[in-house]
Amino acid sequence: MTEPARDPACLFCRIIAGEIPATKLFETADAVIIADINPQAPTHVLAIPRQHIPSIAAITPEDGPMLAALFAAANQVAHEQGRDAT
Repeated sequence: MTEPARDPACLFCRIIAGEIPATKLFETADAVIIADINPQAPTHVLAIPRQHIPSIAAITPEDGPMLAALFAAANQVAHEQGRDAT
C-alpha cells in the first residue's frame, strides 16, 4: 500500500504525521478525526483526509472513495458521541 500524498508545510499533514500533537478520536486508512483545540460548539471535531488536498478546487472524481470514507468516519464519531451527523 502506498502512503498518501503529504505536504510537509501543511498543518493537517503534520498533525496526521504526529509532528503536531492532537487528540485523535478516530482513525481509518483514509481519515483522522481530531478534537478541535478551540471548539465553537459542545461537540466540535475536525475530519482530516490522510491524503493531502491543497484546496477544494483540487478534488477530482478519483477522490470520491476517499471523501466517502472521510464522511463515514465523521459520521461514526458523531454517532459515538451521541450526535446526529445531519
